[in-house]
Amino acid sequence: MTDLSAHEDKDAIERRDEAIDLILKHGQHPGNEEKAWVIDQVARILLGYEYESAIQQYNQLSDANHIHQAGPWGFGKTPEPLPSSYKHILDKSTLVFNDEEMAKEWLVSALPALNGQRPLDVLYETDGDKKVMSLLRRLQTGDFS
Repeated sequence: MTDLSAHEDKDAIERRDEAIDLILKHGQHPGNEEKAWVIDQVARILLGYEYESAIQQYNQLSDANHIHQAGPWGFGKTPEPLPSSYKHILDKSTLVFNDEEMAKEWLVSALPALNGQRPLDVLYETDGDKKVMSLLRRLQTGDFS
């Protein structure tokens, strides 16, 4: 492996890690505009200096095929920060499920007990943290009513 190749591999790994961090931090937000922003930012990270030419190439194909321009996903809007109660709720749900990955999956799953909403979405509501904590307490005590 040449020095240039080793440098390229390191750069690719750093860009991949940065993109994954962004996805994990912001990818679970509700709303298509926020998801479009995440996709745009990940594309910028992964493509680096090739981003503008990739968008330009996509737009040329879009013109030829009469497809919407401005980027294959739109530019979206920056997601809201996670609710201040998120860390506390994640910690509590990790205790309940005894697994942080299961807890994270639960937080982004539509639940009948929350009228089909995701716990993460409920956290943005007034007193949403209380609703989610109440549900977690019920799960922890085996009250599935």
